[in-house]
Amino acid sequence: MSRFEQSIEFNELPEEVMWGARQATQAVGWGMVDVSPSTLHAKKPLPPLGGASTEIRVNVTRQGDKTVVRISGSLFGFGPYVDKLLRADLGSFVNALTMAVVEHRENNREGDPSPSAAPAAEVVERIIELGSLMEQGLITRSEFEELKKALLGD
Repeated sequence: MSRFEQSIEFNELPEEVMWGARQATQAVGWGMVDVSPSTLHAKKPLPPLGGASTEIRVNVTRQGDKTVVRISGSLFGFGPYVDKLLRADLGSFVNALTMAVVEHRENNREGDPSPSAAPAAEVVERIIELGSLMEQGLITRSEFEELKKALLGD
């Protein structure tokens, strides 16, 4: 079985990030198996692999002033093709989660946004572009995270 784990930090409250996780699950077309205030379990069937499915578990915790999201994914099978499928599925989920949290932040911002802040749609588009570059191997995961943090103003 192929497995992959990733952690992401957000400045938002855990319940806001969990809202984003539910939105991301729907956006990428996965079915929710179980959801609680701090965890989410979802599956995505993969018909080309004989009924196998990608599974994802999301755990959201508060650590100091940050909300930490731990994402664990698994897919039955071994080899570079299965690993690539799993990483692509989780990458799509992470991008959708980030977009949902950014949109939530922008929609609930008090007062006028700062003039230097990029509009939410532009930030989301740029993060999607960066995710695509990373999936193509043109930038590393750490470069992606660093650029994403700069875009989000973290």
